[in-house]
Parts: sequence; C-alpha cells; structure tokens
Amino acid sequence: MKGYPVAVAGVHFGYDARPVLTGVSLDIPAGQVVALLGPNGAGKTTLTRLIVGLLRPRRGGVRVGDWDVAQKRPDEMAHRVGYAFQHADQQLFARTVADDVAFGPRRLGLGAGGVGPVLEELGLVAVAGRHP
Repeated sequence: MKGYPVAVAGVHFGYDARPVLTGVSLDIPAGQVVALLGPNGAGKTTLTRLIVGLLRPRRGGVRVGDWDVAQKRPDEMAHRVGYAFQHADQQLFARTVADDVAFGPRRLGLGAGGVGPVLEELGLVAVAGRHP
C-alpha cells in the first residue's frame, strides 16, 4: 500500500470553549500503519476528523502528501484518505462486503472496477459475497 505521508503540526482544536487538542504534532510516513490509542475523550476521533478534513484546526496545520487539508473539501480528501467509523453500524450498510467496499469509489466517479484488487489487498476475497 503506497499512501501519502501525513503531517500534523501544532494543531489546536476544541468544541465550543472546551479544548480537546492543544499543540498536537505528528508525522506518519507514507504507507505506515498507525494505531491511535487512548481513553475516551482523549481526542482520537477529533484528530482523525481533522486529518480527513471533516474538521478544521483553530491553529496549526494538517497536510496529507502535498495537500493542505484546510484548503480541501472532504470529498476531495476522500481521494487520499479513508475514514472508518468506530461503530460498524455507522459505516457498513451494503448487502455484501464487495458492495460496501465499492461504495467509496462509486461516489468518487471511479466505478467499481478496482474493488477486486482492494478486496485482495485487505484479505477479503473469501467473504466478498457475505453480509458485512
């Protein structure tokens, strides 16, 4: 998996007057697999929403490859970053694993032609016809 590097630099974010992230910085090299761990309320979901462009930092910046996330719409970011919800019932909605995997590419106007290689890469070929 190639991917893009992610750079979070001095990010501050809060909901209303409550700060959630204060001065968070991290660099994730392209293709690196990362797990965000921490207690409820630590800011994991907020950080991922900043990376995919669903939220904008109050201060600091987020880059995915050469893209400044603040300059892109979430649908544009979807070409570089995927988002899996914490609860599967908020994410999975198609009748088969293959149809669920195909949803994103179809919404981006790419069709479903690339689903086979994605299923292979994720080790899901054997369950492609099953309900998620």
